[in-house]
Amino acid sequence: MAVPTHLYVYYLVEPDDFDILRAAALALQNRVYEATGVRGRLMERIDDRSTWMEVYENVGDLHQFRLAVERARKGEPAWDRLETGRHYECFVE
Repeated sequence: MAVPTHLYVYYLVEPDDFDILRAAALALQNRVYEATGVRGRLMERIDDRSTWMEVYENVGDLHQFRLAVERARKGEPAWDRLETGRHYECFVE
């Protein structure tokens, strides 16, 4: 039995792109939820609003989940606006 994994995805966003990327991130999280049943959360760093993090907790099959996230991102041109790429960090209890 796989240990539930907590996935943290962080990236930098230009302030001019906040609105379009917030909408894209929330739409992505909805598509991921529909595909996997895992509800994500979107957060901003408290001392630097340009650093964002998506949090996905209790992911069962990490490989399949990451594929679902990548499928949800495809075709969304807003992701080309990221200042940096998306960085994935995974943790278990």
